[in-house]
Amino acid sequence: MEAAISETVSRPPGQMDKRKKRSETMRKLYLGRYLYMLFIPAVVYFIVFHYIPMAGILIAFFNFNPYDSIFNSKWIGLRHFIDFVTYPGLPRLIRNTAIISSLKILFGFPLPIIFAIVLNEVKRIKFKKVVQTISYFPHFISWVIVYGLALNLFSPSFGMVNLIIKQFGGEPVNFLMQKSFFVPLLVGSGVYVSYGWSSIIYIATIAGINDEYYEAAWIDGAGRLRQIWHITLPELLPMITFSLIGIVSAIFSCDFQQIMIMMGSGQNKSLLEVGDVIDYYIYRVGMEGALYSFSTAATIVKSIVSLILIQVSNKIANSVGQMGLW
Repeated sequence: MEAAISETVSRPPGQMDKRKKRSETMRKLYLGRYLYMLFIPAVVYFIVFHYIPMAGILIAFFNFNPYDSIFNSKWIGLRHFIDFVTYPGLPRLIRNTAIISSLKILFGFPLPIIFAIVLNEVKRIKFKKVVQTISYFPHFISWVIVYGLALNLFSPSFGMVNLIIKQFGGEPVNFLMQKSFFVPLLVGSGVYVSYGWSSIIYIATIAGINDEYYEAAWIDGAGRLRQIWHITLPELLPMITFSLIGIVSAIFSCDFQQIMIMMGSGQNKSLLEVGDVIDYYIYRVGMEGALYSFSTAATIVKSIVSLILIQVSNKIANSVGQMGLW
């Protein structure tokens, strides 16, 4: 007994705290072992399909030959990075990417929030579920089908819009192949596909708001609009900030599949002036031009810019008192 007491007294306090924390951590891990086991497939997925392939970024520093190994390729350092940032057409790529992404944020970001708030005001449960299902559906269809729908609406020969124009004595307009209509159609179709799916997190957040807040506001004489303004929107604000940080960080990443299909896989060269974005340029030089090292370097530069944007936007969110990503 005396030996145990003397050992406890002689042991430094810091060592006792570390051992206590270690045992507490192991106890928590044991209690949550089944939840952690469910987490293992997701970890394996990201390691195998996201982190291990990142070793391929090494080819950005080599003059990589796909018919030879990377170790037999010539080391050229930062030459591809310099070539990309000094590319004469880069300002046009940045301008097109920024314009398309900004318009998608301007029209596509508020719409899911408004849709979630309006849907929350619907009292008929069956009708609400039907509307939700219809709004989610476009997210699960491919861009080829979306383009087919656009073709049936705007085709100069059989499109519904042009048929209406002809009925009023006008000339048919080839909306899908004109530069002035390309960006609006691109943004509109992007919003159509994403708004329902993006509203899920806002609908779930609204569902978690305590009903007593609304009851207290109703007793105080607040109508539905005041309840939305003073209760619903403040409760949604953390999720809105969280989503906006992610969207801003990806402002230089347009939906490549959408742009490639809307441009007819690059067959219409006149649309490149307004539709040639960074991702589509990387695809052209990488897959069509077989410049794998150069396209990898361009992707790394774009990723670094996205990392800077997410750091800055998160810092701004924290500075104005909102919850950021960290």
